[in-house]
Amino acid sequence: MKRSPILLWLFFAMPSFIFSQSRQITGSVLDQKGLPVPLATIEQKSTNNAVTAKEDGTFAITLDGKILKIVVSSVNFKSQEISVTSENTYRIVLQEG
Repeated sequence: MKRSPILLWLFFAMPSFIFSQSRQITGSVLDQKGLPVPLATIEQKSTNNAVTAKEDGTFAITLDGKILKIVVSSVNFKSQEISVTSENTYRIVLQEG
């Protein structure tokens, strides 16, 4: 019985595509007064994947793999770890510290 190369490819390759898809999230980083926190760092936890918030506090980051947590930090603020859910946009309020 001859097997189709396409079917074999689907069988072996599709699981890796499904579980390693990248996903972009966007958002804004604010202080407790609702003011933007420019240049805050948004990092995918346990990776080197990171971006810096713009002057208005907005950011966009593409998350790769299975780790769906980000760590947001900035000078004079406490770092905050956030679990990424099905939402695509996040409003992150950092506490002074």
